[in-house]
Amino acid sequence: MAELTFGVFSSLVGSMSLDFSFRLADAAVAKGHKVNIWLSGNAVMMAKKGQKAFKDYSYNEKRMKELIAKGAEVTVCEACAEARAIIRKTPTTA
Repeated sequence: MAELTFGVFSSLVGSMSLDFSFRLADAAVAKGHKVNIWLSGNAVMMAKKGQKAFKDYSYNEKRMKELIAKGAEVTVCEACAEARAIIRKTPTTA
């Protein structure tokens, strides 16, 4: 199987490309591929816990958790997250 990396740069609100990225990643995992998801720009807001779901807006927290549980790896751009006041709770290993 292949290793696929998806770069996701779109925002949460009203973004069909964000929804599509997670659907495509889910399909790839289901076929046995190793999947990496790179969140950058406004897409780093996906990493913030406790997002509120609104009607007609993208809400992928549950889908992202399911992908991680299936083995997908999600990486967040640190500079993008810091610029949006998302603070890392656990230290990285060197």
